Amino acid sequence: MTTERTELTNKEMERLDFVDNTIHQMICELAGREIEWDTEAIGDISDIVEELVCDKLKIMPDYEFAPYIEESAPDSRDGDFAAAAESVNKSVRVLILLDGGLVQDVMTDKPGIEVAVLDADIEGADEEFDEIVDVTGDGYALRGTLQAHDVAIAPEAIESAWRPAEPDPQHAR
Repeated sequence: MTTERTELTNKEMERLDFVDNTIHQMICELAGREIEWDTEAIGDISDIVEELVCDKLKIMPDYEFAPYIEESAPDSRDGDFAAAAESVNKSVRVLILLDGGLVQDVMTDKPGIEVAVLDADIEGADEEFDEIVDVTGDGYALRGTLQAHDVAIAPEAIESAWRPAEPDPQHAR
């Protein structure tokens, strides 16, 4: 039986304090005077810096930048049926922008998503320079070159673009 952590360690709490204090200090420095502590503003700036440091620059994982404890999904046995249903039904949405058949951008409405594109067009690929991979399992047997892509967090763009899609029965899981 696995015991779920419910509290951050002292070291993790110190890291969170360091991030918040550093951001507050930066605000004061930029303003040229002492500014009243604003938890919401500090949190907003922390989110932006975390996205840059962890997602864009890939310097460290998000849990090292600002430690957290994964929240488990609400449990319907606790009587919170609506929250449990919402948690289960909340899909992650990904929008892939193609132009001329080439991936230009990848967007999602939630952080923590990693995306790679498998290009099955390996004609003309140089096996010495292009890593050709085989992807198998779950009924798939694919071959191509694999390219990782940065993912932009863009919930408003995703929401404006989203249309329910009919599942392809051949690929339904």
